[in-house]
Amino acid sequence: MEEVVNKSIQVIGFTRNADFQLPVLNANKELLQENIILLRVGCQHEEFLNVLQEVQAEDIMLVDLDRVALPVLNALGQAYGKTERKDHVYYVSNRKRKLWLGFVDAVLWRGDRSITDSPVLIGNKSLFMKAYAGDDLDGNLLRAVSYSLQKAFVKFGTLEVPVTWKDSENVSNPAVNYFWKIPFRFLTTGRFFTTLFDVSGRSRRDMTFRMLMLLFGLFVFFYMPYISKDYGISGDEFVDHRHSGYVLDFFTKGDKAALNQPKTALHLYGNSMQVVAAVVANVIGADDVYAVRHVVCALVGALGVIAIGLLGMRFGGGLCGLISMLLLFFSPRFFGHSMNNLKDIPFAVGYLVAIFYFVRMFDRYPVVKLRHMIGAMLGIALALGTRSGGLLLFPYLLMYGGLFYILWVGFKEFYKFMKYRKEVENILFLIILVLFVGYFLSIITWPFALARPFTNVVVSLKEFTNYNIGLRTIFEGEQMMSNMLPVHYAPKYLMIGSPLVVVAGFIGYLFFMAFRKKEFSLLSFFILFSLVFPVFWVIYQKSNLYGGIRHLLFVMPFMVLLAARFWTLMLSVSPKYLKGVMVVVFVGLLFLPARHMAVNHPNDYVYFSELVGGLRGAYGDYETDYYYNSLKKGVDWFKKNVDYKGRPLRIVTNHSANLQHYFRKDTNVTIVYSRYYDKFSKEWDYMIFDNVYINSFQLKNGLFPVKEGFLYSVDADGLPMCVVGERTSRDDYEAIKLEEQKKYPEAIAKLENYLKDHPWNEEMWMRLSRMYYTIGKPEEALRCTGESLKWQPQLMDALNIRALSALDLKKFTTAHQAVDAMLAQNDVASSSYYVKGLIYYTEGKDKEALDYVNKALRYNGGNVQALALGGDILRRNGSYSKAIEPYEKVVRAKRADERVLLSLAECYCRVNNYKLLEQVSSLLHEQGRDKEALQKIELRALIQQKRMEDAEKLLKQMSGVKEDSEFVLLRALCELAAGRRATAAEMAQKAVELDPKNREAIELQRFLSKEMEIRK
Repeated sequence: MEEVVNKSIQVIGFTRNADFQLPVLNANKELLQENIILLRVGCQHEEFLNVLQEVQAEDIMLVDLDRVALPVLNALGQAYGKTERKDHVYYVSNRKRKLWLGFVDAVLWRGDRSITDSPVLIGNKSLFMKAYAGDDLDGNLLRAVSYSLQKAFVKFGTLEVPVTWKDSENVSNPAVNYFWKIPFRFLTTGRFFTTLFDVSGRSRRDMTFRMLMLLFGLFVFFYMPYISKDYGISGDEFVDHRHSGYVLDFFTKGDKAALNQPKTALHLYGNSMQVVAAVVANVIGADDVYAVRHVVCALVGALGVIAIGLLGMRFGGGLCGLISMLLLFFSPRFFGHSMNNLKDIPFAVGYLVAIFYFVRMFDRYPVVKLRHMIGAMLGIALALGTRSGGLLLFPYLLMYGGLFYILWVGFKEFYKFMKYRKEVENILFLIILVLFVGYFLSIITWPFALARPFTNVVVSLKEFTNYNIGLRTIFEGEQMMSNMLPVHYAPKYLMIGSPLVVVAGFIGYLFFMAFRKKEFSLLSFFILFSLVFPVFWVIYQKSNLYGGIRHLLFVMPFMVLLAARFWTLMLSVSPKYLKGVMVVVFVGLLFLPARHMAVNHPNDYVYFSELVGGLRGAYGDYETDYYYNSLKKGVDWFKKNVDYKGRPLRIVTNHSANLQHYFRKDTNVTIVYSRYYDKFSKEWDYMIFDNVYINSFQLKNGLFPVKEGFLYSVDADGLPMCVVGERTSRDDYEAIKLEEQKKYPEAIAKLENYLKDHPWNEEMWMRLSRMYYTIGKPEEALRCTGESLKWQPQLMDALNIRALSALDLKKFTTAHQAVDAMLAQNDVASSSYYVKGLIYYTEGKDKEALDYVNKALRYNGGNVQALALGGDILRRNGSYSKAIEPYEKVVRAKRADERVLLSLAECYCRVNNYKLLEQVSSLLHEQGRDKEALQKIELRALIQQKRMEDAEKLLKQMSGVKEDSEFVLLRALCELAAGRRATAAEMAQKAVELDPKNREAIELQRFLSKEMEIRK
């Protein structure tokens, strides 16, 4: 970089000596010591600001005249003239820093004494405008200025000057004054409000906002764990806590269960805070382990609120930090998950903490604070120790360090690595050290990662990237599976799941970044990147998202940060007339999520912004209580209002593990699990259901909960999240028991009578349709599916029976419509593709049928129905050798019925594989019932082998066989083999008449006709 020389510097001198006299000035004022503005002890901050504002010079030299001789000033000015960094304040020091590794400052908490004890500060005037110089902070003006500038995140550099100065007489610590005494007095005396828009009060206001941050941080640290007792057990907590037990057993007993959990895949998670919660619960002997988990989760959530305040303060000062804390605290989804989600909240907080300390590590470069390194390591440990997605932080740190290096040495110099070898080595070593230690801290409670420390974390990330198990969800009013979501799912959910005050601020700040060059900095870019890149990545990878936006909770704080910066600018640098308006707008918008949290506690997280009409506008169009939180409140009401003790009781629910815990002390209560649309087929006395997996149509049209037997609902904004009900009739259950005994007439009669009084019961209409279909009454089955779908238009079982019934009735359009409705909900359902293929097969459209069979097998290669249908299509088209493979797969799966075995036997016969034909035939002789079909295959085999005597004998045995097209064709082949061509031609013609689509008969008829014509 080019050297900056001959700077215009104004000296401002400070002295505690009342008798100090400045030297007689030369007329030309060529020397710095002859151009001094004097400030004496007792100087107030306002006087200091006035002096700065009146100074015309570009740069300021602030000097303690009691410690520095006047002749030294010119040498200091010359040294400053050779500096390169306009954004630094320079100081002098004769202290020898104790630096580890040559650049790590091991002093953990206090301000940098080398700076606060410097007798000289030199820098740009704009930097000194950020300082606070009042003697209520420190009696020494330089110490007050240097301390306040450090707190304002101003960068410092050292001047290497061969001069001496007096040591500081006393050492003070102005922290108490800065964080408490000054702001408390400023606030309580009312000066905070009277000088709200004055420039002179900016530093005190910043201190006040920092004090409020401290107080608010203390509040959330105690409030959030306290209030966590009101929240329910989440949908994942039972299996999560069980896995924590496996992890503890791994370390204490050597049990290997934690290394592989194929059903839950929890071995792929780090579970660090869950293990901590399990240890705490074991140590204190907690009766309710979930209450302990919730306290731990709330403490982590509180840490997140504090961390975002610190990063917000680094981004835009005390006001930005305070607004960041308020916005995150009043983000209902983040707050709600902070009560019981020990998967996503620790990851989100670890991600946030790591990003904050990545930034802080480079703030004092070329010196790095040890506490910032430790913070970065712990952030990585918390994020990666929860989910392997924490590996994102590794390239993040490399990127930030690389960009910092480029800005440090300049765009024109950064590629000269040998010239800046020291910077390159230090930055790389710092990054490697932080990542290495953070990585190993993250896996100390992760058995799967410990088994292969250098590979299994990557294995975990790959597994999650390819995780494709679909869960039913609702998005934009459509029922679908989580692995078929549209590309805009994540960004839209972020917008509608974040408070309007955050969304408005975020969009507003994007405009600031685009049109206000000053706002586009390395820090603002890094915050925006930390928000945008994960969203881009999940879209690019087509990641499986479900449970609203909980998998992307970790990016929400960065949206909050950008919004906080926007509101800070609006409230601090906008014109006075606009500031008042912005205060009203901000408070009004913040009130909206705050009201939601107050009114709907403890179901805060079922929140949607006013962009979709709030919760009322979103209900039925999006998932709400997907984490089963409201079940606890439903159980609490049940225990208080229902006389359930002293008698055996069965309660049905869609989350049995949670209710078993809630009723763990009630031995008379049996918990029964059921899907919501199977509940009436189970035996129970009461039901407690959450609104998870309830159809959108029913939610929107008030069909959840059903009014029959309704007792209570847990509501949010007047909309049911959980329902408590009582069984009023057992006829439905008794009918199902009759069905299980295959007493279909009695079961049908009972259900028909039941449904006269309960026409809204879509489940029983579906069950009735299935009974009718089973006994061969597709017309009645079709009628009942229509009634079922009237109440629940997307009930999969009803749609399936409707498709099959319509197929039996040759109502192909109706059948196709039913299957299309199934595929609209789940486009990876192998069974639905099979039915679609079956419809086309029945229509005679073999090409389309085969396409759908292949789709069915793409999503489930073991779908034996699709395999058998594929074999049937190939066999019907004469591809007997190809048909053998799918049939054999069905046999190997031990799912082959007699029809499949007969088809396979025919294929073996057609390809002349008589050995395998004999094996299958033997099995069919022993177990099969369709002897005629087997005899036809054996007859064909004898004809093909030219064993005509045996064929004639078998024909005589088959004298009673009904003459269908195939049998008549086989007789024609026998007649042809015996030389009776005329008779063979007659029989071939008859075979064609019986089945005009019998290709073999048609070909034989053509062959014999041509032969007869040639002879004529």
